[in-house]
Amino acid sequence: MLSLIRCCLLIPFVIPAFLCVWISQSNPSFTDGVPILLILLSLFPASALFLVGWAVGRFLAPNHRVRLFSWTLIHWLGNRKTFVAILISVFFIYFTLFIIAAQHNRRLNDSHSPSLLIIGLDGATWDILDPWMNAGIVTNLQKLCATGMRGPLRSLEPMRSPSLWTSIAAGVSPETHGITGFLSTKADLQSKRIWDVCVENDISVGLYSWLLSWPPEPYFQFVIPSWMAKTPETYPSRYACVQELNLEQDRFGGAVHPFRSLWQCAHLGAQLRGMERLMGFYLYDKTGLSEEERFAHKILAEVRLQTDLFLALQRRHSPDVATFTLYGTDKLAHRFWREMAPDDFPELEPTSSQFADVIKNYYREADRAIGRILDRLNPAANIVVLSDHGMKADTALPRQFFLDIQKLLKTLRVDRSFHYSTVLRQVILEPDNINQNEIPALVKRMESIHFKGEEYPVFTVEVNENGQITLQTNFSLSWNPDSPILTCEQILIDGKSFPTSRFFFSRTFSGCHELDGILILNGPAFKNDGRVANVGLLDIAPTLLYLLDLPISRELEGNILSEAFTERFLENHTPRYVDQYAPFEPLKMEMEIDDENLKERLRRLGYI
Repeated sequence: MLSLIRCCLLIPFVIPAFLCVWISQSNPSFTDGVPILLILLSLFPASALFLVGWAVGRFLAPNHRVRLFSWTLIHWLGNRKTFVAILISVFFIYFTLFIIAAQHNRRLNDSHSPSLLIIGLDGATWDILDPWMNAGIVTNLQKLCATGMRGPLRSLEPMRSPSLWTSIAAGVSPETHGITGFLSTKADLQSKRIWDVCVENDISVGLYSWLLSWPPEPYFQFVIPSWMAKTPETYPSRYACVQELNLEQDRFGGAVHPFRSLWQCAHLGAQLRGMERLMGFYLYDKTGLSEEERFAHKILAEVRLQTDLFLALQRRHSPDVATFTLYGTDKLAHRFWREMAPDDFPELEPTSSQFADVIKNYYREADRAIGRILDRLNPAANIVVLSDHGMKADTALPRQFFLDIQKLLKTLRVDRSFHYSTVLRQVILEPDNINQNEIPALVKRMESIHFKGEEYPVFTVEVNENGQITLQTNFSLSWNPDSPILTCEQILIDGKSFPTSRFFFSRTFSGCHELDGILILNGPAFKNDGRVANVGLLDIAPTLLYLLDLPISRELEGNILSEAFTERFLENHTPRYVDQYAPFEPLKMEMEIDDENLKERLRRLGYI
């Protein structure tokens, strides 16, 4: 029995050690900073599986050779000398991997560092950043402000993020560059951006999560599109795994398999801590998180992995100019501003404190990500941190209704029979574990669902030849005091009465955009410990083109921020102007893409 116990204890040590060795061959940074205990605890179920296998071989296997082999293997692994030798070897492997990863991540290699780094924090605002910097919550941004230039960045109206981020990069208004709404793609772009001018002048560029970088183009070093991409396509294509997690859609159009995508990310530069956070989220999600809990936990969990992949891409492709953008500062502020700042809503009852710190925690995570990037940056690099707009309390509190499809399927007792996705008022059910002959009866049950006291059905139900069911409400999910969701307290399913609130819920969006965002300029080209004023989004493009010593078109609508540069830089660099750039050729889309998944993401953020 002692041999068996030792043998079972070895498995959680040996299996992860070999997995780490395997992954570290392609990703040396994988095991950086992860306590051994976390690996062991995550793989203790392996010992239980081994014990079951031994029991089957010992008591149930009819072949005596199987039992003999099982006992021989157990006695050999459980021998005291063998046990100690394997244990020492595994600890040595872990120690070696941790040292290699730590050295790999902390090595400052100038050839891997861009000369200009642009960090975007969508919707970041000084109104909450300043108090948190003073409290020591966001220390890396505080250091950048203390050793560089800072100020408000005036946005444009209407404040639609795709238009604004494109105006930052193109230096012209939305009417000129052609990106005017949330459903625009790069095919609608009519103006050259900073990146296009860079490539024309042999300056390499890497874009990570910049809005309107989908579909990705191969003349950049790398392109990982933003959350508004319509497919998980990336350049290079092998990085599609990170977009699969971001969009929750696999590259073939189906539902994402998160653990498969995480495994692929591990080989491309993800570290164990980032993997652990997202794996923990997906496991936690299986316990039945509410829509709000899932929304908040996922956005917080994915920051570390996003940073891992950006650093790996930067190390592998060495662009001269790189961008890295995070959007949780905007997404979470839309949903949880009221929880963060209840004093902004004095007429309302205080809400649950569960989400009171979620915005603060995200800013802290974003600040840590910035710190990790700065640690690997060449001291000669220039850094620009900016947001496309600010955020403030939305006292109008716009609302939206949602259908809790998971609870509906559980009530119908088919929650294990379908995979589902939601698109505006539609729910698409993909058969997984159900007999096709049972689907017609299920469709009739769904069509019979109605509000108590009303005759018309709640849903229109359609089914195609593959058994895919489309479920759509017969009323709008926009908030309305006369909506049947509010006026009808009970809903009838299979003749049984249930509270309507069990299946439909509303979400309030308590944060909205404001004009003043943030701007931080840091690096050898910029002055120290100063402030800039009267800066607009359209001033960013000519300023960065001047910083990179690139031609500046007179068609650009902004101005160079001369007051932000050092006297030495101004003396040694003269702006180069051209009347206009060569004609821009809009991208021709060669494929038709369904917008519905993107529309659903926008609706959940309150944009449509």
